[in-house]
Amino acid sequence: MARVVTVGYCLLVFFGNGIVLAASSGQQLRPGEATETHSCNHVRHPPAELSDPQVMRPNGENITFYQKYTEAYGIPILGSSNVTDDALKRACYTVRYLFAGHSGIRAMFYKFGGRFAIMSATEVTLDFPEFSSWDPFWNSRARGLGASWTTPLTTGAEENLLCQRNDRYHPEDIFLHESAHAVDLIGAWAAIPGFRPAVNNAFRHANVTGLWDNTYAATNALEYWAEGVQSYFNVNTKGPSGGNGIHNDIATRDKLRDYDPTLFKLIQEAFPCKNTYLKRCESTREMENNEVLQMNCNSDDHSYRMRVLAILSAKDPSCQDTRPLDCLHWSLSGECENNPGYMLGNCKASCKVCSPSNCYDENDNCPGWSRSGECEKNPAYMLWNCRLSCRQCTRTTADPLVG
Repeated sequence: MARVVTVGYCLLVFFGNGIVLAASSGQQLRPGEATETHSCNHVRHPPAELSDPQVMRPNGENITFYQKYTEAYGIPILGSSNVTDDALKRACYTVRYLFAGHSGIRAMFYKFGGRFAIMSATEVTLDFPEFSSWDPFWNSRARGLGASWTTPLTTGAEENLLCQRNDRYHPEDIFLHESAHAVDLIGAWAAIPGFRPAVNNAFRHANVTGLWDNTYAATNALEYWAEGVQSYFNVNTKGPSGGNGIHNDIATRDKLRDYDPTLFKLIQEAFPCKNTYLKRCESTREMENNEVLQMNCNSDDHSYRMRVLAILSAKDPSCQDTRPLDCLHWSLSGECENNPGYMLGNCKASCKVCSPSNCYDENDNCPGWSRSGECEKNPAYMLWNCRLSCRQCTRTTADPLVG
């Protein structure tokens, strides 16, 4: 069962032991679409559009901190003038690798303003304009942070990316760990139906059975996921059997497959291609730039993503979900039909009982089917999935499955 807490204009949704994310209606979406190309080997000054607060929420006005830029799939990788080009190129490779396999995750991460930034060895977390108002505690606590819904910025440190001996986390690929959080919270939940509840359920089961006791993965569902991704890509630190408070001996893909097959399968769903990740301490920028990656190995649920975007970008105050992500999951489970008394009043956007601006067809064939009379012949399907073509967009209270 979900627990919901309102903070300002955001909705924090919790399932079991894990946060789903913070969501709000009227969400600003990044203009354009993710690409399938990259320019990782070309570091230059950030383009003008990255001074747009809609693109750089929050603190877009402080964009002058960022003097260097490259990109993968249109997703920015940024740094100050103190960051070496090598560090940005390595970060870009990791981003390119992680977002190659699943077109839906890549698309949603882009639309929700996801981006990356790197700090030099002499910089700290609060130097990033997005984190400038945070408690200075974070300067000593973190050399990298995962993206959140309100601040979709993932950060990493140059010394970790380039495998330098002064890195406090030298054995681990911390940038990949933090990027795994970004894939989870800014991409996968919105691209794979039921993804985040499934991760939370897997964590809850692992917690009950003590599977990851005495490790960092036992902290919460978010770290359970990110630590698992590190092991999946063979860049985690091996600890003793039974754990040492941070790691146990499950540090490779093969061991993870046998030890926690549920988590393994979820990670495989988010990273479906069989690409080889070039480890930071063993590769060069030339090797990374020349690697040809398989792309788009997923079975993309386009209609799910379109519904997510419609709900989160809805600006009509009369057409809102009172619990956006709960409503989304419930509607996909058939609750609009099964429980219309609650759903049509509290989940208007998810149940598509809104104004025409939030009304759409689920299938590209809907206009043709409508012209063939299918709205009348097959109303159970058509009036729900082809609302625009069947002229159902002005309905606001009645059961949408009734003509």
